[in-house]
Order: sequence, then structure tokens, then C-alpha cells
Amino acid sequence: MIEREMHPVLRIITGIFRTAELGLSLVVHGFFFILIFMVLIAAISSDKPTVEKESALFLALRAEGLRAGGALPEAHSVGLKVRRSYHDREGQPLDLSTRGVPLGTLVFVKITVENTGHSVTNLAIVDHLPGGFEIENPRLGREDPASEALVSKPFDAEYIDMRDERIAAFGELSVGKTVEFAYAVRAVSAGVFRAAPATAEAMYRPAQRGRTGVKTVRIQEPWDPAP
Repeated sequence: MIEREMHPVLRIITGIFRTAELGLSLVVHGFFFILIFMVLIAAISSDKPTVEKESALFLALRAEGLRAGGALPEAHSVGLKVRRSYHDREGQPLDLSTRGVPLGTLVFVKITVENTGHSVTNLAIVDHLPGGFEIENPRLGREDPASEALVSKPFDAEYIDMRDERIAAFGELSVGKTVEFAYAVRAVSAGVFRAAPATAEAMYRPAQRGRTGVKTVRIQEPWDPAP
């Protein structure tokens, strides 16, 4: 099939129409852009909404943390007893309050929960990390077998939620049973910090709960003298 060459005049006319079509498209898009911009400016610069009818306004605020200089919560148990301990890779207990650990040390945290109340099908075990520590997430290839070797009555967690500042495990716990849950953290920032209580709670029966006390932890700088 032989294609005929377009006549120069037709080629010029076609180019003019294509240029006009492109210009029209730019004009339309520009118009809509200006329209949206004007709407936004009007919304920003408009007067504040007025109250047509006076009525009561309710505001609820919730804050979590430890009050500086205030009384620290003590261990408490209502149907669930919770204990927390810190260990090295060999399973030996660590004294983080007085001796502390050097920067970069791998520490294993063990949470023990004993059910002295009713059977719980929706148990939540939550431990807030103190400042200076970071979870060794096994999902990122940082799993250490020492965590499993540390527990003799492992908690069969249905789901584990790992965040920057806490770890939470969910599952069941029959009455009279005791379970242990362990995970690894690494000391990443030197200083003196407070570890908030580790807690255990029946999610749909909040009256059945327990917590540990607050603990002070120390992370030493590399140049700090040995305690």
C-alpha cells in the first residue's frame, strides 16, 4: 500500500488545529486550577463559624505516662499476678536498677503471668519499653533462641503486636495456670530511665487484671566507670 504525501497546505492547516487543540486543553486545565485555588483561598480566609445556639460543650482528654516527681504505681493484682525480670543471654538475672548494662547490650525480658481468678479467653499482656531500649524484632531476622530457652511455660500467643514503645501479646489463660512470655531488647541510648508497669488484663473483663511495679533502668556510656 502506497501512502501519499500530505500537501504542504494541508500539513500547515493540520498543525494549526493541533496547536489550537493543545492551547484549548491548557486553557481548560488552567481555568480549573484557578477555580480550585480560589475556592481554597476563600475557605481559608472566610470568617470563623458562628454559634447560632449556646449549649454545653464536652471535651475528654486522656494522657498516658508517669508523672514527673509523682508517686509511682506499685504492683497490683486482681485475679492476675504479673512479674517482670531481666536476663542476659545465659539466662542469668540482670540488675538494671543499680549496676545497669553497657550501651549496645542485648537484654532479655521475661513476663510471667499467673491466673488466680477466672479463665480468660482474651488475655492481653502489654509491656511498655523504657527509654533507651529497642525491640529486637524477630520478623526482621533478629530472633535469638535465648528468648525461647528462657521460658519453661511458654505463652501460646495468638497474636503479637510489636511497636516502637511497647509489645503486646494476646491469647488465652486458664484459671490456676502460669505462663511466661519473653522477648529481646537492645540498649541503644545511654541514661537513666523508668520502665512503666507490665500489665495483664482480660480485655472484656477489665476487673480481672494485674501489673508490676515501676522499675528504674540504667544504660551506661562506653566511657562510664564500671559499677
